Amino acid sequence: MRLDTPRKRATAAALTGLLLILATPPVPLGFLAWIALVPLMISLEQVRNWRESVLMGIITGVIFYTGTIHWVGQNTGASLSAKIGSLLLAIPILSAWLGVVTLLYFALLRVFGRRGHVFAPILWSAHEMVWHYGELAAPWPLIALTQGSYLPILQLASVGGTTLITAWVVAINGLVAAGRERRSTGLIVILMIAITWAGGAARERLVRLESPDNSPATISLIQGNIEAAKKWELGPEYSLDVYVPITYDLARQKPDLIVWPETAAPVLVKRDRFWRSYFRALSDSIQVPLVTGARHYDVIERRREPFNACFLIRPRKQVEPGKSRFDIYSKVHLVPFGERVPFQRWFPSLGKLNLGQAEFRPGSGMVVWEISTAEGSFRAAPLICYEVIFPDLGRRAVEMGADVLLNLTNDGWYNGTSEISQHLLLSRIRAIETGRMLVRATNTGVSAMIGPSGFIFQKLPEKTRGALTSEIIPPVRTLYINGGWIIQPGVLIAAAILYLYVLFRLIHDSTPTRRETKE
Repeated sequence: MRLDTPRKRATAAALTGLLLILATPPVPLGFLAWIALVPLMISLEQVRNWRESVLMGIITGVIFYTGTIHWVGQNTGASLSAKIGSLLLAIPILSAWLGVVTLLYFALLRVFGRRGHVFAPILWSAHEMVWHYGELAAPWPLIALTQGSYLPILQLASVGGTTLITAWVVAINGLVAAGRERRSTGLIVILMIAITWAGGAARERLVRLESPDNSPATISLIQGNIEAAKKWELGPEYSLDVYVPITYDLARQKPDLIVWPETAAPVLVKRDRFWRSYFRALSDSIQVPLVTGARHYDVIERRREPFNACFLIRPRKQVEPGKSRFDIYSKVHLVPFGERVPFQRWFPSLGKLNLGQAEFRPGSGMVVWEISTAEGSFRAAPLICYEVIFPDLGRRAVEMGADVLLNLTNDGWYNGTSEISQHLLLSRIRAIETGRMLVRATNTGVSAMIGPSGFIFQKLPEKTRGALTSEIIPPVRTLYINGGWIIQPGVLIAAAILYLYVLFRLIHDSTPTRRETKE
């Protein structure tokens, strides 16, 4: 394939962006991701200089990210200027970074030629891992997400997390790009897909069959379907009049835990005397521990610091004398610019900027709650909203002893957008990685019960009010938890070593020899 003009190469880069959009949920064409990167890869073989290589990445990025995370600018809880600002900030940052990645890829191909496509999985996985860390952390538009509807492929997460899924998809693209003129390439790709699919399907079925028919504990969740802004506009009674009656109905089934979504109780559950008494009375009346998202603050250096928090509220009979009936977890990973302006640890004055954000303070760390049952107990770890997309939080929860992951979410700000399905599918990857059942309680949908294999065995669709109850599925072991997670920092180290070598080669090859200097 000859892409012998800048226009043809730019068109190839744009085609990659378009194919990635079509491969990303909710569009059900994930198989397109297996060839989506090929046009960009081939164009980078033929670019003339480093500036053009950067431009190829930016073209792909602008199209891909605009098509997949455009919902960033549709946050119904933000002002128009904040919506536009968030979109105009997110897309250029992500696209600029992809331009850096294609620059590095261009350098790689200059040193290794077409064989450099073999290293594409390392490069692309490292590119995605960058967004797992730091103040701007938001590992959302991943290549792994394109496979969200293919449960057999997602079983790779049980070995190496989202990084391995991304590496697998990119490896197929690299094989096609490197061996596009060989007849055997197609057969190798087909075998690679078939073996992965068959092995994943067998693993998923085995995990489901190993789950016992009876569990010593049950858990319920409620989806109130309250418009995100209404609970603040109409006061807390409006929300509680929805959640409390359903809670009493569920309590008759005697579950061991009931879960409400993020900020389902828009009140100071622990700090306000009236609401503290209200929830004590509620828990004593239903005789079931209740988890709910709620408002909270702490006084730090004589200032009220707000937190995005959730509480475990226990009935009196389950609390040891002298201990609080309210256990709290405060969200650790806050949404950049949505819940907190980044970089305040270095520039505290940034906290005074009013960009329409909530401006919470991050919590101090993960927690795991032990829930008593008639036959013993189980341990549950809360994750608030988009925290469920961070692999390290799920792994840390398991290391702390969690048997179940609780995801309290309010996606109501993005009703009617692709964010809803993407968030759900990223959640199922956490269940597969950790081998833990994931209970996902959302305000307006999609709420779900997800098994350790990633199988969604119960769910409530968008814009419905209801509840789900399920027995707790015991945990299963995964290679990811037992050391496979090392692939994530590993690709960053491998990429750094690879590009140090490439830099050395480029410098060495461009330095004139002594004979050339004399001539």
